[in-house]
Amino acid sequence: MKIKQYACENLETLSIEMLSEFIHDKILPRLLFDENNTNDDDDSDKTPLQNAKNIPDYENRLKQILRPFGLTCVSPPTVYRWMLRLGF
Repeated sequence: MKIKQYACENLETLSIEMLSEFIHDKILPRLLFDENNTNDDDDSDKTPLQNAKNIPDYENRLKQILRPFGLTCVSPPTVYRWMLRLGF
């Protein structure tokens, strides 16, 4: 829902690169924090999320979160497919 909301709010300038950056900077760190039951507000602009890539073993932990969805990473082609499925 956050991805669709962001895309709708930025429809005039929406691109695969822009959405990919949002996913990597906001959505994926949020998944990691949620997975670890970290308390943080719903807004993704807080300092802990900005520093998420400093978490020890960030990349491996992220891969573990993505694995159940059949993903190893969120690449531009993946973002493109998601955009199509969301109707963009």
